[in-house]
Amino acid sequence: MTESIKERRQSIERSLEDYASAGLTRRENIMYRGQWRSLEVIRVKPSMLLLNNNNNRLTAQLADHPLKKIVIEDPFSAEAQGVIEDLLSRTDKFADLKNELKVLGQQNPGLISRDGLLINGNTRLVALRQLGEDGIDVAVLPGDATSEDFIDIEMSLQMTMLTHQDYTFTNELLMMRKYLDLGHSDRELAVRMGWAKNGKKKADQADRLLSIIEETRALSNKPLPYQIFDNKKQHLKDLDDEYERLKREGDVESAEAMKWNRISAMFLGVAKDQVRTIDEDFFDERIITRIENSESVNSLSDLKKTKGSDAIDDLLGPTEARVDMKEFVKTLLNDESMVQEDGTITKDLPEKYSLVERTVRLAAEEIITVNKLEDYKAEPAEILREIRFNLEQVFEKFPEVSRLQGFDSSKFEYELKKVHQISDNISTSLKHFNEQQGK
Repeated sequence: MTESIKERRQSIERSLEDYASAGLTRRENIMYRGQWRSLEVIRVKPSMLLLNNNNNRLTAQLADHPLKKIVIEDPFSAEAQGVIEDLLSRTDKFADLKNELKVLGQQNPGLISRDGLLINGNTRLVALRQLGEDGIDVAVLPGDATSEDFIDIEMSLQMTMLTHQDYTFTNELLMMRKYLDLGHSDRELAVRMGWAKNGKKKADQADRLLSIIEETRALSNKPLPYQIFDNKKQHLKDLDDEYERLKREGDVESAEAMKWNRISAMFLGVAKDQVRTIDEDFFDERIITRIENSESVNSLSDLKKTKGSDAIDDLLGPTEARVDMKEFVKTLLNDESMVQEDGTITKDLPEKYSLVERTVRLAAEEIITVNKLEDYKAEPAEILREIRFNLEQVFEKFPEVSRLQGFDSSKFEYELKKVHQISDNISTSLKHFNEQQGK
């Protein structure tokens, strides 16, 4: 990366001139400012191109990186480019992409600006460099392309690569917000994301999910990596669905309480199916009494404010007050025994939290078991209700259907007798059940 911007631009222009004079025909079609544009594909040295610090695949990782200031202030310096290259080589499926390039070669060109900045194909460039390749195929954007065009193009291309390295959950959310902040509409976002239906609904939820993440990150005194939320996508979607339901019912206070109850369980490592059972009163009604005499409560005693008082009481507080689970989350995120050196949450919970975690799991499983039992008890009645509905449809349509040519009355009568027989058997079983119950 010793070339200056001027040298890179001149080299790219020479390659474009060679393309025209040699009669080359390879081109790449992209959506550019709302229209399809055919771009020349040239071959350049991997060493002369610049990795894009605004690569949306790395937004979250760069935001969490200790050298992010260098990358922001001087993105084309050797040190900054090294940071970007290292992060790209750590992305999911990088090894698969590298192996694919080694076996099949480069199947799709990257995309660069006239200054040699990669708009698409950053990860491929890093892989080709590591493989020691002498050249990389790239399509060249028009000279008037701007940074706003770059994000628009990236969103259009991110789903079309041979080996599609999915954006992480948080990077996708950050990319969508960046796109909307540039003035684009929800409808335009839906088109870019390939959402055929419910585009605005999905865009609104994406914005809410990112807001939950940012609100949670703000509770930590030290930078909380975005990556810890990447495997919490379903947790957060379920949480948002329940939050919106409670809000529609006008109970925002319960919605907020439910949110922090669930986030607490998420950071304790509770599985999503168990977290899904947690409501706004979960810790108050199901956890408090189980751990009220434990060391866990004593160690967290400064987290609960008495209702209507400024005094600090135990974490669980008086029965009439709700546990402040947002404060509990804040404590978790700022407890050195919970947070590892890289800012992520430890899976090996300290004893004062592992007791809470085990209790949450047990309580959640109890709810799941009860719900399954209720579903099982209701299932026969639900099946009969569905059968009744179908029989009503048969009765209504029978006069019309029975007049149609090919109607087999004997077969119909046979099946009807079977229905009566089964119905009589069920009635007999129900009679015996009621007699045993003394009804």
